Amino acid sequence: MRNTVRFQSAAFNSTEPRPHFINPCCFGDDVAEWLKPRLQQIGYDVQGPDQEDWGWYLVCRNAHGSYYVNIGHTGDEWQIILERQRSFGEWLLRKSNAPAPELTRDLHAVLSEAPEIDVTEWLSMDSRGSDSDIAQAPSGYSSSADS
Repeated sequence: MRNTVRFQSAAFNSTEPRPHFINPCCFGDDVAEWLKPRLQQIGYDVQGPDQEDWGWYLVCRNAHGSYYVNIGHTGDEWQIILERQRSFGEWLLRKSNAPAPELTRDLHAVLSEAPEIDVTEWLSMDSRGSDSDIAQAPSGYSSSADS
C-alpha cells in the first residue's frame, strides 16, 4: 500500500530554520498547521503538531484507528509518511503499520485540491526508507491518473 506522498510547494518554509526547531532541518511546522484544520474539517480528530528530530507529525484518529502523519522536507520536496499507530504488543508481533485506505485517499484529496500544492508522487516506503510502487495517487484511488 502506498503510504507516502511527495509534493512541491513554495507556500511553506523550507529554508529558514526557526528558533524552536530541534534541528536545523526540522521544517514542516507550517505544513502541519495548514493540514490540521483541513483534516478536522473532514471528520478526523487531530492532535499536534509535535516535533521530532527529522520534522513534525500529527496524530490523526477516525473510526478505523489512530495514525501518525509524519511531515518533513527532503531538501528537494515535501514528504508525508502515514503509519498506523501500534501498541507495543502489536509492534513486537510485527503487525502492519499500514494506514487505512480512507486516510490516504482523504489526504490525497486535501493536497490535490490546494492550488499551492503540486503532488508529484505516492509510493510505498518501508521502515528502512526503501521505496517502491510509485504512482500519482494512493493505492485504490479512483482516478485515471493512477498507474
